[in-house]
Amino acid sequence: MRRKLKRAIKSQSVALFNYFFDKIRRLRYKIFGSITIDGLKLPFYKFTETTRLLLLNKNYETVERDFVKKYLPEGAYVVEFGASIGYISCHILQKKPIKLLSFEAVAEWAKVAHETVRLNFKDAPFELVEKAIAPKGQNSVTFYFNTWDNLGGLVHATESDSAGKTLPALSLGDVNRVYKVPTQAWLIMDIEGMEWEIIRNQKESLEPYKGIIVECHQVTSSDGDRKITPQDIVDEFLNAGFNLIDISSHETHIVAVFKQKDS
Repeated sequence: MRRKLKRAIKSQSVALFNYFFDKIRRLRYKIFGSITIDGLKLPFYKFTETTRLLLLNKNYETVERDFVKKYLPEGAYVVEFGASIGYISCHILQKKPIKLLSFEAVAEWAKVAHETVRLNFKDAPFELVEKAIAPKGQNSVTFYFNTWDNLGGLVHATESDSAGKTLPALSLGDVNRVYKVPTQAWLIMDIEGMEWEIIRNQKESLEPYKGIIVECHQVTSSDGDRKITPQDIVDEFLNAGFNLIDISSHETHIVAVFKQKDS
């Protein structure tokens, strides 16, 4: 009985601490317009609750962040697919790229990403395009979702479908051509499964990229016959002639760093 009472008191104390700490955070946010986490000023209360919890627990995109810090060279031209809230974008900008060309399909997140970058950098060489990444020959893709909170694994390579939301998109080849991506660029991808389409059907468009940091997700093959695992995607990069530089495996995905064999 005494042990249960101690646990109850401890639980209430933690809840009370969290409650007042959140009040203090919100007050600071009202005063300063941001909260500093991981050295970045963030528009914290414009993020979803899940994202806020991950950031507070130091569990948000930590591997991608660490790989950017470790492997992305300073002064590179960088293309980022899946800017989301702009967190990784800011870590890329800390490496002083000659340009960061970012893509984000979700308009709401694109606005947040712009604000995140603005809070941390003045006159950054940053361009954000509000488009998704498409299969070769398409100019749109369809997202299936319940809310904008999480699109993970819900990108479908179809041009229209009444059950989803169809968004404008560019293929990797179109990105390279329209934005004149130079050789020796770096590509950062977190595009919820579309990386499989790129490495399977657009590998020739990867030629300008010296290095790639990619989050690999499980997807369903285009014919619907089989599940493509994150390891399948890693293997496809290796079969395409890339060197695997580093890898981190998680329960739901793999984050990997690749370089061209001649780089």
